[in-house]
Amino acid sequence: MASSEVENGSEFKVRVFSSSSELLESLHEKWGSVKKQPYPAMYSSVFGGIILDPAMMVIPMDDHMVHRGHGVFDTAIILDGHLYQLDDHLDRFLRSASKARIASPFPCSSLRSILIQMATASKCKKGTLRYWLSAGPGNFLLSPAGLSSIGILCCSHRRGLLSAQRRG
Repeated sequence: MASSEVENGSEFKVRVFSSSSELLESLHEKWGSVKKQPYPAMYSSVFGGIILDPAMMVIPMDDHMVHRGHGVFDTAIILDGHLYQLDDHLDRFLRSASKARIASPFPCSSLRSILIQMATASKCKKGTLRYWLSAGPGNFLLSPAGLSSIGILCCSHRRGLLSAQRRG
């Protein structure tokens, strides 16, 4: 079934997607026109793996990091394909998570392994690796009580701190 548009009396028409295949086609059209993908890889605990297709790099709307801001993040620099001072970054990341009352579902060694595998899968030699720990998806309530899982997201970025520093 083809998508339709909804008009509310103004000139702006909103496209309505009636199927997941239609939505994916649109996402692939959008990302297919980008010459060099700025986000070569993403890890999502929702999917349980590393995603290489930028059209599939999504976050659930009911994730508390999205609608409540309940999450922490950190950024590690990738130089020559290696993560710079990763252990220091992970220590700070887990301290921040503890202060935000978000318990990591993985021990530090597993998080470290995920981030290293992400950097490898991205084939990024120079850029950043940004990672987030969220209270998790599951509802739109104020409290994260009763959520079934903590969300872990990680995305490599070819540009980032290095190019931002050059711009001054």
